[in-house]
Amino acid sequence: MPFEFLSDEQIARYGRFPEEPSTAELEQFFRLDRSALDALATKRRPATKLGWAVQWGTVRMLGVFLTDDPLAVPPEAVAFVAEQLDLDPAHLAD
Repeated sequence: MPFEFLSDEQIARYGRFPEEPSTAELEQFFRLDRSALDALATKRRPATKLGWAVQWGTVRMLGVFLTDDPLAVPPEAVAFVAEQLDLDPAHLAD
């Protein structure tokens, strides 16, 4: 895909999270709505539920999956999702 229309700064930021997402960004991109919760109902393990929900928010916020390092999600985002699911954020490593 050609990237000539993007500045060097935009290319550097592409597919990466800001240092620390704001509360508004967490609410906008990582709040689990009814359709997300319905999709999560088919997941069994806590790690699968948390991983799926974090990737769901990641794609909503960045527009891409994190292919190089899927765990490179800010801890604030993981904790925000884990709290909604009543799970320990440490399950993401599983």
